[in-house]
Amino acid sequence: TPKLAIVKKTNSTSDWFWYNTVVPGKGRGYFPSAGVFDNSGVPTFGATDLSFQDSDPFSSGSAVVYFFADVAGAQQVGVYTGQGTSTATVNTGFSPRFLIIKNTDGTNSWVVFDSSRQTSNPREALFLDASAGQAGGYGLNFLSTGFEVTANVGEVNTLNDVYTYLAIA
Repeated sequence: TPKLAIVKKTNSTSDWFWYNTVVPGKGRGYFPSAGVFDNSGVPTFGATDLSFQDSDPFSSGSAVVYFFADVAGAQQVGVYTGQGTSTATVNTGFSPRFLIIKNTDGTNSWVVFDSSRQTSNPREALFLDASAGQAGGYGLNFLSTGFEVTANVGEVNTLNDVYTYLAIA
């Protein structure tokens, strides 16, 4: 059963919706908005499909849906709690090559880290909701079994904020 569905309508304008089952009470976010996550209109996840609520804009028309589930050694959808001035370490069981993170409690940007643009730590971020170029200062390091964030920055490590992520090897 998927833990994450990224959905975009194809027959009208709409945002990209990030529906997840890993953040309790916060199953929906969307980009390019930097808004906080909520639980409005979250579909029911089945083994091979989504069931949208009747009032949801995706209940009719056409859309593209990308499903993500945990695959040992290759992909993980997860959640972690920010540690502020301390390091937040996340064990995925593999070294990520691509990582999306969003603070579900804050209005911070969606950030993307990868191993293609640079081969050393700390990684620079790209943004799904801004036209800014890549930027450093996020203290994000890829490890052999996951990743860590060392900077007290809202996009990746505010004390007690909840973050969702998609990590791909």
